Order: sequence, then structure tokens, then C-alpha cells
Amino acid sequence: MLSAIKGPGDNCSSNLSQILRRWKQCEINAMDALIEAKDNVKYLQTLERFLEPLHFGSTQCVLDLLPALINSIKVRDES
Repeated sequence: MLSAIKGPGDNCSSNLSQILRRWKQCEINAMDALIEAKDNVKYLQTLERFLEPLHFGSTQCVLDLLPALINSIKVRDES
């Protein structure tokens, strides 16, 4: 199918080569975005365990959780 791509007056193999290079770059960009998204999900999951206690917990519970929450945020910021 790709071998049938040919522009007016252009060399078919040259066009095909350009298309494949662009496709490969798109694939690389998509994989980079996927990896970053997975990293973001992991990070947000580590913070998720703090959210409900912060919202519904007592004042003492919130005070007890804050150091661990700040540490989790700090670890992400350093990486």
C-alpha cells in the first residue's frame, strides 16, 4: 500500500522514505507521551491516599498526614 504512494514528478522511494521517517517520529512522540502519562498516573496514585483523609479527616489526622504528603510532592519535584 505504501509503495503505491507517489507524488507528481517525485521519486516514489523518496516519498516513501519521507513518509516513513515522519511516521517513525510520530510513533516516537506518541511513545514519549505515553510514558510520561503513565509516570503522571503513578505519581497521582501516590498522592491519592492522602486526599480522602485530608478532606474527611480530623484536624489531627490532617496534621499527621501533611509531612508524608509534602515529602511525596518533594520527591516528585526532585526527579
